[in-house]
Parts: sequence; structure tokens; C-alpha cells
Amino acid sequence: MKLLEVQELEIRYRVQGNGFRERRYLQAVNQISFELDRGRTIGLVGESGCGKSSLARSLVLLEEPTNGEIRYQGRNILNMNRAERKDYRRSVQMIFQDPYGSLNPKLTVEASVAEGIRLQGLMTKPDQIQKEVIRLLEKVGLDASATKRYPRQFSGGQRQRIGIARALAVRPELIVCDEPVSALDVSVQAQVINLLRELQTDFQLSYLFITHDLAVVENISHELMVMYLGQIVEQGPAKKIISQPKHPYSQMLIASIPGNRTEADENWSGSRGDIPSPLNVPPGCPFHSRCPLAEERCRLERPLLKPITPRHLVACHLVATED
Repeated sequence: MKLLEVQELEIRYRVQGNGFRERRYLQAVNQISFELDRGRTIGLVGESGCGKSSLARSLVLLEEPTNGEIRYQGRNILNMNRAERKDYRRSVQMIFQDPYGSLNPKLTVEASVAEGIRLQGLMTKPDQIQKEVIRLLEKVGLDASATKRYPRQFSGGQRQRIGIARALAVRPELIVCDEPVSALDVSVQAQVINLLRELQTDFQLSYLFITHDLAVVENISHELMVMYLGQIVEQGPAKKIISQPKHPYSQMLIASIPGNRTEADENWSGSRGDIPSPLNVPPGCPFHSRCPLAEERCRLERPLLKPITPRHLVACHLVATED
């Protein structure tokens, strides 16, 4: 059984129109489907504003999707009662982009990490909880001296390690990582990525790893989804997409990785304009306004996500798919 199955998920936000009664909607996530196995990592990559964080927040029930299903171990979490949702929230945790803003500055590290343990009733004895906090901190590369200190007394990389320890405290099976290293120096990014990989092996964790940086996602993901204006435009094995991207948008992202450009990638030098507003998504293929290969069909007809091999899917009229 799959650990997580997302089916035709949609997230829309109502926004203020020009007129008093005018209704306008921003389609942040548009009919996304994917599956995640236990102990595996799916990377989700795309430019800022494409809907990645909206998807992440819906998976941890920080907001309700508009349509679709989120199935965890075969059960639709959107139909769960309050007690069942509490269990789900323990099993699915989130690591946030800002390691300082996500920690309460008034709580010591021990109090922050222990909070979930107490709320979930996993342990009740203070000495037992303290030992567990120290064990978790040691797991993420910190020691017992950190317990009585406050978030402001740590570096960005250390604060993110504290955030990881806090997520681990309630013994989750799935962790949603929302840009967890984007605020860190490159050398620290590598350390945190290596830590997450070690913890995945030790705890049999599954990750949804969200980033805008393909160079980062390549080092941790088994599968990869490329997102553009709320839609998945390419999906499949991470190494395959990184080495042989098929969708023009994926090719543009790969070409933007420093030192990764070849002569064949010269069409993709530069950004080729800004991403359109999600309030005004172009008709047809959402990428056609930035794509140098676009044809008339691309401007009129939205391409569906179809397989070019059994595990590699692309939403592009110009890519040959399986019959």
C-alpha cells in the first residue's frame, strides 16, 4: 500500500475583484496527482509562486483543499474526524523554510522539542522526556548543552537542526520539507541534506522535498515533480529528469544550474521573461508564453500529463508519448 496518494488535488483562493461584488479566484494548485512510497523522497521543484507551499500546507492540514483527495495509508484524510486528524498530524510533520520564524523565541530548545511529545501524550515523565529530547538533539548533530538555550543563540543551520529534531519528536512517518535549506549558506545546505538522508535511513522516513533549486533536489530525491503555475508539467525518476529533461520548462530550469549548460541549452539561457500571474493563466499550455518552441496548438489546447515511459510523464504537445 502507498503511504500517501494525492488525487486530482485543487486549491483555489478567492481574491478581491475590481468591483464590489466581483468574484475572482487564484488557482494555486490545479489537479495534481502523485503517490509516495514509504522510505522514499519526492522532490517538488518550480519557481516562486507556482503553488508548492500551498500544496505543502494542504498535506499537513494547515489549509483545506478545494477539491480532490489526500489518502494516507488508503484513507482520505479530508473525511477524518477530529481524533483521526490528530493522529494524522502526528504522523505527518513539516519542516519550514525559516528556521527562526518557525521556532518560538520565548521557549528554550528543550521546551520546543518536548512540546509535541507532551501534546501527543507519547511520554509523561519529565526525566523521560528530557532524555528523549537530548537523544533527538544528538541525532541531528547537537548536544545536551543546547537544551537550555534559546533559538536566537544559534546559527541558521543549527536552528534548522532544532526544527528537524522537533519534527522527529512525535515519531512521524512522512515529513513535508518546505524549502528547508533555501535560507542557509551553500556549505550548510549540504550538511542539512546529508542529515536528512541519514535520518531517512535511520527512521524509515518519507519526504516531500520542496525547493526552487534543482541542484539541491538532485541530491536527495528519488522521484521528481516539476511544477509550473499550479500544474505538474513533468514527473518521474529524479536522475532521469535531471539528465534528460523532456518538458521545455524542465529544460529551462536545468540549463539555469551553474556549470550545467551545454551548447544544446543555449535556447534556454536567461529566464525568457517572468512567470505569468496565477490570476491570469494563459490559455492552452501555461508555459507557451515563455517557450521558444511553442506552436499554435500550444496556445489553444492544454496538454495532459501523459507517460513517455511507464514512470516518466510529461505534459507537452511536442513530446511523443506512449500509445
